[in-house]
Amino acid sequence: MKSVLLVSAIAAVLIFPSLNTAHAADPAAQAAYYGPGVVPRPIDVARALAGSEYRPRIKKRGISFDLATPDLQERAPAATGRAIVKAASAPATGLDVAINFAFDSDQLLTSAYPVLDSLAEGIKLVDGGRVVNIIGHTDGAGGEVYNLQLSNRRANAVRDYLIKQHSIPAARLYGTGRGESELLVPNAPANAKNRRVGFSLS
Repeated sequence: MKSVLLVSAIAAVLIFPSLNTAHAADPAAQAAYYGPGVVPRPIDVARALAGSEYRPRIKKRGISFDLATPDLQERAPAATGRAIVKAASAPATGLDVAINFAFDSDQLLTSAYPVLDSLAEGIKLVDGGRVVNIIGHTDGAGGEVYNLQLSNRRANAVRDYLIKQHSIPAARLYGTGRGESELLVPNAPANAKNRRVGFSLS
């Protein structure tokens, strides 16, 4: 009787995998949001952008190891003292970041520099063959056309900063604006969280 129950339980897991709560997060998960003044760590930027494609590297006595190598994935926890989370459990979500601009302008404030500097370091950790989309968003105040133009200018101001200050190749960065068309808080169009810049990979 026990063996029958065991076989039934195994069959249920194989036939109905959606009942298994240990599955990876939904790939359509919402982008990570970093509010005003919050500086994301470069490694978190890379993970949000690339998800399972991101392959961290460890250094031991000056030698770099790529954790994409199966053998090293097995040995890395012993070498670093930290558990390695399987890449399949980390889907790419992209990230939304509150970046400070002058009011009604595309001029970056100095308070935005530490955030952009950290974003740049995170982008450099991602495969250089991938294009990073920089997407400007506004709140729902003001005219639709004006907001679209402002969001586009702000996205490209961020792009220009990353190119000029961090020497990221222009071909790797694509800036565009979505205006008020993708509110983060649709029930509150004037909410400050709606004013943000999104980052994702093509």
